Amino acid sequence: MITFSYKEHELEAYLLKFSHALGYKCLKLTGEVGIPDRLIIGKHGCSMYAELKRSHNAAISAAQEACLEDLVSRGMFAYRLNNKEEVRKALYELTMRDRNAKALKESINQMET
Repeated sequence: MITFSYKEHELEAYLLKFSHALGYKCLKLTGEVGIPDRLIIGKHGCSMYAELKRSHNAAISAAQEACLEDLVSRGMFAYRLNNKEEVRKALYELTMRDRNAKALKESINQMET
């Protein structure tokens, strides 16, 4: 499989465009050392964090690695995304979780009526 190297801002623009096309919020996170670049919020309550890097060889800081590990240990979905294929896969996983959340909410609502 051939993978292409993208500039980080190109990958971020792709994530933003793809997220909005799916109807998701894609928030830029700033202010704390190590925090992932983006928080993507699905339509039914599921979310994921994304740390974007231009390639698999691009360095990730110790603070970034620690933050991603901490988020995962808390049950959050947090990814390091290096190319458009990884962005698509992560958004597909978010879409599947989000659809399951919608179905669960609908089932609960039906049981309560």
